[in-house]
Amino acid sequence: MNSPITTDLDLANRISKSIGRAYKEAVEFSKVLPSHALVRFRDILEEVCEKLAAAEGVVLVKAPIIQSIKTLFDASAISFGLKDRLHKIRSLCNTGAHQVRAAGDQATKEDLQLHHGGLVENAAEVRSLILFVFEYLDNKSHVRQGKIEYQRVTIESQEWKDVLYAATVEANPDMQYKAGLWCEAEIDRRLISNKYPIVSDEFAAQQVLLERLAATFFRSAFEFVPNVDASFRYASFVNKGIIDGDKTKEALALIEAAANLGHGEACQLYGGILYDDDANYVKALKYFLLAEQNNDSRAYFCLWSYYTQGKACEPQVEKALEYVKKGVELHCRDSLYALGRAYFEGDFVPKDVEKAKELLQRSADLGNGQALGFKKIYVDIGINKLVNDIQEYALEVLRRIPAAQKVIVRPIDTYDPCPCSSGKKFKFCCMQKKSAEHKREHIRYF
Repeated sequence: MNSPITTDLDLANRISKSIGRAYKEAVEFSKVLPSHALVRFRDILEEVCEKLAAAEGVVLVKAPIIQSIKTLFDASAISFGLKDRLHKIRSLCNTGAHQVRAAGDQATKEDLQLHHGGLVENAAEVRSLILFVFEYLDNKSHVRQGKIEYQRVTIESQEWKDVLYAATVEANPDMQYKAGLWCEAEIDRRLISNKYPIVSDEFAAQQVLLERLAATFFRSAFEFVPNVDASFRYASFVNKGIIDGDKTKEALALIEAAANLGHGEACQLYGGILYDDDANYVKALKYFLLAEQNNDSRAYFCLWSYYTQGKACEPQVEKALEYVKKGVELHCRDSLYALGRAYFEGDFVPKDVEKAKELLQRSADLGNGQALGFKKIYVDIGINKLVNDIQEYALEVLRRIPAAQKVIVRPIDTYDPCPCSSGKKFKFCCMQKKSAEHKREHIRYF
């Protein structure tokens, strides 16, 4: 006999235990690390499609979610309205892919805040949509109609320091994996809350410390119990040079292993390593296509690059455009940037500045710092405006310098030490050599 449903967690668990676990994790991280919550919701969507197919006797082959939804609809396994909801979930979830500290060097504090807030809103909307699908599945399995009454739980988020402490004192791989995710969330939170356009050495050092802590927790998590995502995240930090510089070979092996197990992001990253570092283009293409199959939206940008750069083969524009447009449809920020830049420069497509602006802005809204910088410098303001902005920015930096360190400009006194560092007074040195030249003002520090 099925247990009664009083909360949305009960409903998710009734669909399946794995969906219940993923749903709880997604809800828990919806506000502090919404990018991860959206990725977990996407995992749920993939399993939901399998459940829908099984209920109607439809055979689904391993394919991107967009193809699975099409197969279900073509087989009349889902209605038009349910198809639209599934596509909406898929589209919103794709905004969470590849988001960890991904806003780029060009992103301002305000850009990061807006981006984080947008992901929180997306996670909340996906939660509502996914619950509708859960209700549909539960009604179908119990041959009934009508609204299921339940309450949405509020999972109180622990302070990240408490999570770190628990993960340190307990040999609990789930807690250690969560601690790694919370470290990444804290890195994002600090970037968003930073008040200054230039970070201090202390701030940067603390960020690196958090990255190393995250990597350490991920390593502990998968060493206890197999965890493909934890091992991939740890290996990614090693690949970036954050930790364990002597273990790059082991890290590469972990990335490859995760890719072979169908971890979409690992497929894309390993394909990129093969493409850029090893020039193994045939094998790189295999993993890019595997990443696409495993719902990694950035795979389409990789395939665009593969077929336009001319390194692996002669440029195949038609095929490249087909892939990059799929990426744009899936809200891949790199695909949006690539196609936007192509329209602005007239490469592979007719020049269209308005379309370029739209695509670049969408990419920037998803956290692509390159798109933001390119749009501001080349599309919106041009180089002259940029120079003026830099000058204004420099003045703002000077205003932030404490009074004791400010630069003061005044004429040099005749009995001041000579600026040439000869040790003589100015009057008896360069003032006599180049009196005319030294009439202008000199900069001194107090």
